[in-house]
Amino acid sequence: MIELTQMTPAEFDDYLDHAVRSYGESRIRSGQWQPGEAPELAEKTLRDLLPDGLQTPGHQLLAIRDLDLGRAIGYLWLGLSSHGAEVRAYIYDFVVLEEYRRRGYGKAALQALEDKARGMGVHIIAAHVYSEDYVARALYDQIGYTVDEATLTKLVQ
Repeated sequence: MIELTQMTPAEFDDYLDHAVRSYGESRIRSGQWQPGEAPELAEKTLRDLLPDGLQTPGHQLLAIRDLDLGRAIGYLWLGLSSHGAEVRAYIYDFVVLEEYRRRGYGKAALQALEDKARGMGVHIIAAHVYSEDYVARALYDQIGYTVDEATLTKLVQ
């Protein structure tokens, strides 16, 4: 059984290490950053978005826990915003740790997120997925997410 809980400070530190590496690599692949600058730029970006760490207003940093295993198997970073009377959630990052992938945890975590979102009065959940992340795109498609808009890019060299 999956449960979404607030990250502990130690989990947040582990998550940031993963997020800096992952975000930097995605920016390198897209041609936006050079390898030598990526770690510093990624860390600065994440620190700017989360200036108060776990206590940053408008953000929930959640651990995805498998209650049977008694441990976190991934992380979910959720941003909340109000649009009139409507509350929206944005998935900044969603990670199932590599050793737990392809076991149904991603789908279960997103279903748990929907339950949590309903409880918070959220009516819309949005997520950004890189085009080359076919596994994530397939998961979101499978559980009913639709493309709202697309940004096309071309690397000119």
